[in-house]
Amino acid sequence: MVQDTAATITAVLRDWTPYYKECRCIIPVVLPARSDTPSQGVFGKIRAKMEMASMLKQIMVWLGIFAVWLLSTRQYHPTLLIAIIATAILISTSVLGVYLNRHLLQSRFSQRRSWMNYGTSLFVGIAALDLLAVISIQTMYDQLWGPDPNRFGFWFNMASDGFIITLHIVAAQGITWIAERLRNRRLADS
Repeated sequence: MVQDTAATITAVLRDWTPYYKECRCIIPVVLPARSDTPSQGVFGKIRAKMEMASMLKQIMVWLGIFAVWLLSTRQYHPTLLIAIIATAILISTSVLGVYLNRHLLQSRFSQRRSWMNYGTSLFVGIAALDLLAVISIQTMYDQLWGPDPNRFGFWFNMASDGFIITLHIVAAQGITWIAERLRNRRLADS
């Protein structure tokens, strides 16, 4: 009975592989990597190590971006703790926006060439993430510092944080585009 259930789950996951590739960065705990299956052998283990190395590189890049933003905006916050938390919230929403764009929106709408729906969904997603970030940061400020008399205002924060989230999404998209072009050029040359 247990072996039949395991075989069924494995078959479903294999059939679901195209969608699994879209979601594996977002939901790594729910969906086990296919390279963990015994049938993958040595190549599966190598692939798993490469995916882990790629994930570690991405984490290091985002930590570097966090450090740059923290150093450049520290003077705008009353305490270091508030600066760290506010920057962490903003970078976290940017990371979420980048990965939702890359692994959910692009894969869904680019296959159908539905660019208007993609643009609308991206705008709505950025606005929702922006609202989440602004409300979270303002709540954190109110809890740790009290109402800030120097607060710029809700709409200014919405505009500036939305710009930062959009900047990260556009930068990640540009870097991905350049990396794909370089990889395609290298493959064509070899």
